[in-house]
Parts: sequence; structure tokens; C-alpha cells
Amino acid sequence: MGTAVAVDLHHKAVDHLLAGLDGGTMDPTAYDTAWVARLVHRGNPRQALFPEAATWLLHAQRPDGSWGAEPETLHDRIAATLAAMTALGGLVRRGASLPESRDAIARRIDSGRAYLERRAPALATDPWETVGFELTVPVLLVEARELGVELPWASFAFVAERRAAKLARLPRGWQGQVGGAMVHTLEGWGAEAGPRLPSLRGPDGSCANSPSATAFYYSQLPDETARLYLQACVRRGSGGVADVHPFDVFEAAWVLDHLAVGGLAPRPAAAADLLGRLRAAWGDGTLGVGIAASGLEPDADDTALTAVVLARAGMKPSAQVLEGFRRAGGFACFPFERNPSVSANIHVAYAIRHLPFADRDGALRLIRDFLGDQRRAEGYWSDKWHVSPWYPTCRAVVALGDLWPDLVAPAVEWLLESQREDGSWGMFGGSAEETAYAVEALSGVRGPRRAAARRALAHAGAFLEGERGGSRPALWIGKGLYHPRAVVEAAVLAARHLSLRAGGEYA
Repeated sequence: MGTAVAVDLHHKAVDHLLAGLDGGTMDPTAYDTAWVARLVHRGNPRQALFPEAATWLLHAQRPDGSWGAEPETLHDRIAATLAAMTALGGLVRRGASLPESRDAIARRIDSGRAYLERRAPALATDPWETVGFELTVPVLLVEARELGVELPWASFAFVAERRAAKLARLPRGWQGQVGGAMVHTLEGWGAEAGPRLPSLRGPDGSCANSPSATAFYYSQLPDETARLYLQACVRRGSGGVADVHPFDVFEAAWVLDHLAVGGLAPRPAAAADLLGRLRAAWGDGTLGVGIAASGLEPDADDTALTAVVLARAGMKPSAQVLEGFRRAGGFACFPFERNPSVSANIHVAYAIRHLPFADRDGALRLIRDFLGDQRRAEGYWSDKWHVSPWYPTCRAVVALGDLWPDLVAPAVEWLLESQREDGSWGMFGGSAEETAYAVEALSGVRGPRRAAARRALAHAGAFLEGERGGSRPALWIGKGLYHPRAVVEAAVLAARHLSLRAGGEYA
């Protein structure tokens, strides 16, 4: 295939990708689907409200007895397995009609129990904690006990301690913050929801863009707006339900940023709708933005990257709104979080180094110190929003490599050393997504490591071309591991374009 033909195909793929965006494209997760599957009709508790969700859940159990994403990480699999077991057990107890017999479902629940017996003892050392795990899992454990499911209770003792520590961080009145991050994990409140519950649903029917939180809300306070939101989520996933919906701001910002990094600027007409959504969500710039135009509260990560994308498009946003996220040791992504996000701090630095910000030097020093402390001895970073260290590490190289070359130099060396024999990079074997991030990072390398980077890019390009149509692991961390399809595809398209351009330049 000639270079000109390949470039034209890349641009057509971008057009096709952008034309398919509609509120956020994401594969379903077992955790959220389980919360929706447990719902029953108000007038007939023997009838599941969304039987297609229950059917999806039955089909989603893995051969080892667990539910959850591939690759296996324990926080994801254990939360999803508990949610699925309690959902199915609750439906059986109510006498709901299901596609399988009571005995068959009992065997499924026992298979899930056996998985937890085997794997829960290692949970405390699993590094990939899912969102709200310390709030939601204690609630699910209580339900499992009430259903008579015997579990390795001692393995979960530390979770109760984390729940208490989380609640101790919250100010009085936190339950009433509509759209707040805590509303996103409403199912983990239990009795804590109290009389404030009626005020926590947003105008779109969701509780902070979370199907699982909205399902809990509906179980306590059924209303038609919430039901219609959940129905739309179920239909989008053909029975399965995504981790968040909508997430149009996050999707648009990350897609456009990856395409820009890859030199694949979409045609103006193709990008106009996405940029229009981002401009509308940004408003006057005094509040920041969240994952969607409405719902979950603004966060530093989406605010920072959206500002960068809008600036590239000719708008002149101020980064000053990010000052509200500054803390003593760095920038918080959300209020009350227990652990900060490396990638959010990278994106904040990305924004404030280029856009108006009153204390640019002080903020950049703060972030540099934070990133210096967080960098592992091997040269890479890990992050709370993504399983793979290649995501935050490569974002750092792309966004900050020319600003702090000494800080990211060890990361470049780690990237060069960690490439696999087939040209890929990856945590659980090579993946197109992780390889794409590495290509984005190495494409900007200059100086003495440029030749080594170009060799790595050529090798990666061959992998990406041969990988077309391959599977996409779920590497993003929400309440379960999820796969934001368009975001990942934009990164892969950008990487293929960068690899092609590098190959043509150095052929």
C-alpha cells in the first residue's frame, strides 16, 4: 500500500470514527449490568424490569466462575462477581422468571463463591482499585450474607476500614451534593442516602452519569425519568450496561487530543460538532467541565484536557479554573479523593503551561515535585484511572517532555527497554492501545535517543498494521474495568499515522 493511499485511508477512518460518536461509546461492564438486572417491576416483583440485562449477565459469567473484564484484576472481578451473585440471588428469591432454572442459577452463584474463595485472599495486594470499591463492596457483602452465601469474610476486613476512612474525610451535608462524585457511587451509601435521596437524580434521569447508582436510586424511589434513562442504557448495550453514560465531554476531548498528537487533524466539518459540544460544556470557563455536558461534577482531568483541545481549535480559554483543584501536594481530580491521579496532574500541567494561569511557575513546581515523587524507580508512572503504566507514562512524555526533559528521560528509556519482540507494548501481553500510547510518546523524542526511538516506531508500526481487527482489553478503571471504544480507536489511528510518517521519513 502506498503512503498516499494509506494516509487517505487514515483520514477516512477518522471521519467514520467521528461520525459514530453519540454520547460516548463504551463496552458494557458486568458490575453496572448487575445493578440494573436486579430491578423488578413495582407491581410485580416476580418480573425483572430489564430481563435482557439479566440474560446478558448470565452469558457474561467466565469459566472460572467470576464476572468482570479481561484482563483479570481483582478489584474489578470481585466487585463484579459480588454484584452479579447478589443480583441473581435476589431475583431467584423473589421468584422472578429467568432464562435458567433455580438450580442452574444456584450453581452459577456457587461457582462465583468458589472464585471468591480462591482469589479474595490476594485482594489487599491488588494495585488496581476500582472506583468506589470501599463504599460499594461492604454493601454487597451484607447482601451476600443475607442470601446465605458463605464467603472468606476475613479477606474483606480491610475494605470496611477503608470505607470508614473515606466517610471520615467527608464534610457534613455531603449527601446532598447533586452531581457530586459521591452521588456517582450512590449504591454504596446504603442507609446513608436517607431523606436526601429524592434530590439526587439529575434532569437526564441519571445519578451523576452512573447506571449502577441510578439503578440503586430506582430501587428505592422508582420514577419514570430514571427508568427511561436505564432503559436507554440497556438498549445501547444490547442488554449490557456501560460504566458511565453519557460521557460525551471526556470522549470528545480525548479523541481530538489523540488525533492532534498523531497529526491527524480531522476535516473541519467532521470536527465541528465535537468542538461545538466542548465549547457549550465549557461555558464561561468559571466552573470547569466533567465527563459529560451534564451530570457528574467538574474534575481537573476533563477540565484541563478540554481547555487544551479548545485552545488548539482557536479558542482562548483560561486555565485559571484549575486553581480550585490545587492541594498541598498537587492537584486533585475530585474533591475528597483518597489518592491523587498522576494523569490528571499531567494534564493540568499540559494546560497551565500554555494557557493563562496566574501562578504558572508555582503550580508547575508543585506538579513537577508531585510527579518526581510518584515516578517509579524503573522510570514509569502508574495511575488510578488506567491499569497500564504506559498510559500515564506516555502522556507525561507527550505533554511534558520538552518542558522537563530530565524528568521524562527515564520514562523514555523505560519505553525503549519495555518494547516486546513483536513490536508491541503492554501489561498483560501486547495491545494496540498501549502500543499506540508508546508510539505517540516516542514520536516526539529528539536528541541522542531519536534513532533508537525511530527503530522502535518502525517495529511498532508493523505490529499495529498486523493487529487490525484484534481484541481490545478493558484497561480503563471505573467501578469496573471498561473500554472506551472511540478514545482507544483514536489513539490507534493516530499511532498508525505516526508510524507511517516515521517510516516514510526514515526509509
